[in-house]
Amino acid sequence: GLGGAIAGGMIGLGVAGAVGLAQAADAAAKYSSEIKRLEIALKGVTKTDKDFAKAQKIIGSVSEELNVPIGDATKQFTTLSASVIGAGGDVDQAEQVFRGVSEAIKATGGDAEDVQSAMRAMSQIFGKGKVSAEELQGQLGERLPGAVTKFAEATGRTLPQLQKDLRDGTVGLNDVMKFVTKLSKDHREAALRMSDSSAEAGARLELAMQRLQKNIGDILQPIGAAFQDTFTWIIKWINKGIEAFNKFAGIGLDNAIAKVKSKIALIKEEGINTSPHWWISNKEELERLEKILDRLENERGKGEEGSGKKG
Repeated sequence: GLGGAIAGGMIGLGVAGAVGLAQAADAAAKYSSEIKRLEIALKGVTKTDKDFAKAQKIIGSVSEELNVPIGDATKQFTTLSASVIGAGGDVDQAEQVFRGVSEAIKATGGDAEDVQSAMRAMSQIFGKGKVSAEELQGQLGERLPGAVTKFAEATGRTLPQLQKDLRDGTVGLNDVMKFVTKLSKDHREAALRMSDSSAEAGARLELAMQRLQKNIGDILQPIGAAFQDTFTWIIKWINKGIEAFNKFAGIGLDNAIAKVKSKIALIKEEGINTSPHWWISNKEELERLEKILDRLENERGKGEEGSGKKG
């Protein structure tokens, strides 16, 4: 009746609410843990507390300005910084590269995959200590339209001269820094306009939700086990309530078996009395179903007896 429906609805809402909250909390704690894992790698790369704090500030700023997920930004900046610092540079130079490339790709309509590939190319360049045609024309040129022309302009070369110097291996990291400085100068304003546009509304919302998830996860992570145990207890309590309600409403397995057997008995009686032909055609199927239900009922009884003896 109405009371049962309302009670059932309330139990359903309780389950959905508790399970949903527990899942959201677990996801937040896992996301926070993943960011912390990435930050441990970043701290190892930056060496000092001062540079680590500076790197975190850079990542947060670029993430906020360009709608870059904080996890992606942390991973990319860590990899890039390792190469830049390994080549004798510092966090400030890594920031110039990170901003220049990110802003240029955002302004020219690129996506997260384009940024990731371009950062990988930059990391390889700093790892080698020089620029090759493979990275500039291939990996970088494919993700950033006009990269080769802009590189030539930034370093005061003609295109033929740049091609020759690339072949000779004389295009160095100083040239790269001139290039990324020009990228920021030419593309920063357009990148910021793109990030603030209606087209990026979804990305801004997703970023805000990720920040919220991280903040919640930061709070929950230290008490994660206790929090999960609490929600386990709540869900168990709700399960007991559902089982009791099902039994009261006649919904449990034993009650369901009894109800089906009762329906079969009514069908048999109706069939024998009003439609003998139908009864003859369906008699075997109904009797087979009855036997299955009897067997299920017997197995249930045996299980309960065994459980009682163990107790």
